Amino acid sequence: TNAIGNLVISSFQTSILDNQATLSSGFEPGRDDWEFPNFGSYAAPKGHCAGQSMTAMWYYYEKRLAGEPALNHLYDTLNDPADGNKFWYDNPRGYRFASTIQKDQNFDRWVESLEFQASWTRLSWYSFIAAMLLTGEPQYVLIREAATGAGHAMIVYKITPSTGTLHIADPNYPNNRTRVIEYRNGRLQPYSSALQAGGPGTVFDQIGYAAKTTHIEWPEIGERWAEFQNGVIGDDWFPEYTLWARNTPGAELIDTLTTYADTLKVHCRSLDTPIWLAETDHYQVFEAVDEDGKYLGKGGSSNKGILSIPLDLGENKIGFLIKGFTDNQTTDFVDFRWVKVKRLRNDVDFSRVKEVIGGVMVVDTQWKNYRDEEKTYPCSFTWGADVTWDGNTLSGVNRTTGDSVTVVCSPGSVTYRAVTRGNLGSPGWADVTITGTVGGQPVIRDDGFRYEVTGEAAVAGAISSLTFDLSSSWTFLEYTLRPTTTFSLGFYYR
Repeated sequence: TNAIGNLVISSFQTSILDNQATLSSGFEPGRDDWEFPNFGSYAAPKGHCAGQSMTAMWYYYEKRLAGEPALNHLYDTLNDPADGNKFWYDNPRGYRFASTIQKDQNFDRWVESLEFQASWTRLSWYSFIAAMLLTGEPQYVLIREAATGAGHAMIVYKITPSTGTLHIADPNYPNNRTRVIEYRNGRLQPYSSALQAGGPGTVFDQIGYAAKTTHIEWPEIGERWAEFQNGVIGDDWFPEYTLWARNTPGAELIDTLTTYADTLKVHCRSLDTPIWLAETDHYQVFEAVDEDGKYLGKGGSSNKGILSIPLDLGENKIGFLIKGFTDNQTTDFVDFRWVKVKRLRNDVDFSRVKEVIGGVMVVDTQWKNYRDEEKTYPCSFTWGADVTWDGNTLSGVNRTTGDSVTVVCSPGSVTYRAVTRGNLGSPGWADVTITGTVGGQPVIRDDGFRYEVTGEAAVAGAISSLTFDLSSSWTFLEYTLRPTTTFSLGFYYR
């Protein structure tokens, strides 16, 4: 099909261009570029300079000039003013956005264009000036080392024709306003940088102008921006992975985790990478930091990809830098994720059914907190419960509070149910199914537990042990319970 578009042709006398004062697009490094350096990623292991430059220009054109906040440090959490590279990974959506647009661009014939412009650098110089004079916008510059074919992409954000200076926003050096390309004796001079931040120095001797839509359709970046906002940017270029908490019971680390353990054990697994840590089930390398950026360690070859992280009581905010093995056996950025891990106090509660005499059950409820402080709540005969026991089922109802307990014994199993409206806690109920031998084996292990409180979710695995002993003189029922921090156990018949 034939497409209809607008073609603008303009001409300038070179003397007019030469005599221009400093031309500024309004774009400034440290405010309008991304804050992270171009270290490359799993999707773009050799660097995503073109994607980083194009996305920064797109945001400036489409968002910043429309009144939205400046891009630099807009989407990260950690920021060390003394070392801008320290927490570069703490903007995963921005980083994956840059890599995705790097992969989306079509660089067909860019080499031919630069080789042509290398012979006519005067034309390239005036192209930059004329374009910025005409549009007032930052410009796209592509550079190449002729001997090796290595290429790089950057932004021209300001031009000073009188001194022959192109002011450069280089994605290898974010927040840097000193980078320039000089025009001397009718030629653009070679520019020193690298393929990616921290890489070997390269002198790029071919420098060329490129329009912003030369290698990608402008609306396509907008479509990718919608993916950025929805948190799915790069899902088609980066491998899927799972962070897994190995604490018992194990759970996938997504946003939050609640545990009573003082240490979090974590591994990262991906089935989408061609290589993984040796002697593991597709485990990947990852690193962890706390909410202040303190380094917590690495899951790597020395620990078979399993990292142990000490936990403080309360909420622990932990950041995970996920890396993936590429074909060249190096690990590159895949994602960064914050996870909140809540360590609860290890309080315990147990009740003793001391006697069944004349249809009255006598109970002592004892409680012990994480500081080993103990309390006992006795239940007298006058504040007792009516109990029946037919050899298989023990049941009782507290005449004062309405609390009830039912224990059903059958060969090989005990089913226990308690309902409470006790004055020391909130209304709640629990179901416990325990497997084991009743009688000769006094300790029966928990096989399944569900605990619910009005308006609050359960903590799985809360009962760790239970002793149920039927003797000729009295019934003894003891369990260890770990309640949630927002619910204190009251007077329960157990």
